[in-house]
Amino acid sequence: MKNILYIALIFVFSSCGSSDSLVVKPEFTTTGSIYSLNVGMSESSVINQLGISPYDITYNLSENTKVLVWNYKRPYHEINRKSKGDKSSLSSGSKRYQDDHKLYAHFTNGVLVRFYTDSGMDNSKKLFNSKHNLETITK
Repeated sequence: MKNILYIALIFVFSSCGSSDSLVVKPEFTTTGSIYSLNVGMSESSVINQLGISPYDITYNLSENTKVLVWNYKRPYHEINRKSKGDKSSLSSGSKRYQDDHKLYAHFTNGVLVRFYTDSGMDNSKKLFNSKHNLETITK
């Protein structure tokens, strides 16, 4: 009887320790959730609106500021080539998401003071450089 119990325990522990059956997926929020954010929201309200905990946290003790980072994905729509141009193809299918991006939310004393995405930051750098180049040319 003891041998059967030992064999059963070994089988249970060996199957639990197998990493082949485990898949770790990062959690993502979506652009739709980001649209619901507003400056002045509390940290807990932002976390509730986004539906997941932040991916990363940076805290500045001297200024009592915090930056929370989330991963998010953008929605996209796949259309079968045969139904291209057909109105029904625009509303069919399941929701799909692609492109991993980051959302940065800055808090001061627990209140949201600004938020932006990595792609928005890249685009604003390009706009700033373009504006700077135009000002340089016109002077």
